[in-house]
Amino acid sequence: MTLISAPIAWRYGGERLAVFWAISGPVGGVTTAVYYGLHEKRTGVSRSSLLVLVIVAVLFVGAFGLPAFTTGTLREVVSGIWVGACYIAFGRIERSWPVALAGGAVVGTIVVLLALNPLHIASWAAIGTGTLFLGTGVWLRLHEESA
Repeated sequence: MTLISAPIAWRYGGERLAVFWAISGPVGGVTTAVYYGLHEKRTGVSRSSLLVLVIVAVLFVGAFGLPAFTTGTLREVVSGIWVGACYIAFGRIERSWPVALAGGAVVGTIVVLLALNPLHIASWAAIGTGTLFLGTGVWLRLHEESA
């Protein structure tokens, strides 16, 4: 979904991007929760649902709320930094170094983008974030099947 958001950010930015995420964010969250629920049943390994729900709530509140408290270029990418930080937490509770590493790489990528300050920074952040998360998902899936 993050990769899909890149052209929306590039062409329209602001309000339309917020609408996209207001719809697709919860859909993605539910889809991910269903996947992990099925994964836990398949593997027999479960984690604290309450802790996951707390992190998801913190992720959504921060991703939608933090832009209201920032300005300029940071306002365009602060949600991505927050999402990356939350994925570090997800990786920690799931004991998944690839997920935590992807979250850290997202934060690092966006910090580098802030330093470079390219035109359409939100789109570049979405491309970087989406690519990192997609690559991590593919790696995890391939690793899971070979285990």
